[in-house]
Amino acid sequence: MNAEAITVTCVPRTEGGPNSTVRNLQFANITCRSESGIYLRGTAASPLRNISFSGVELSLSRTTTFPGGFYDMRPGDTFGKSGLDRRDIAGLFAANVDGLSLAGVHVHWPGTIAPYYGSALELHDCSDVSLAEVTGSASHAGKPVAIFDHVKVTQGIEPSRPA
Repeated sequence: MNAEAITVTCVPRTEGGPNSTVRNLQFANITCRSESGIYLRGTAASPLRNISFSGVELSLSRTTTFPGGFYDMRPGDTFGKSGLDRRDIAGLFAANVDGLSLAGVHVHWPGTIAPYYGSALELHDCSDVSLAEVTGSASHAGKPVAIFDHVKVTQGIEPSRPA
């Protein structure tokens, strides 16, 4: 696979477009091999709600010559004319999620590790986060294992932050 392993969004297709609702999704017993990770994105006005992952093995490695280092949000223009959310690729990226449960989620970086690969977990503006048996490492030395920005963990242990 050469795309996101799993993508869930409720981002308007055009700037100022209508909000949608995505809630109560469960993903269980999944093995993913992909060039990009799991991508979850809501908005401040319309967060994703109650998304859970259990028993997920996620392996990311470079397998094609297509450009990388972004999540593809096309046909939308929310991220500018390109429709691309340019950032390091995390094993699991989530933004604007209210109720995120990760249990038995494991991130691996076998094979060719592209320079734009990043953290095992990257969470922004997420609340009611539950973590149990989540494992993984950063893709490269010097990158953080996890990025937590405005995240409220209600169960489990938030990864330590670099000093």
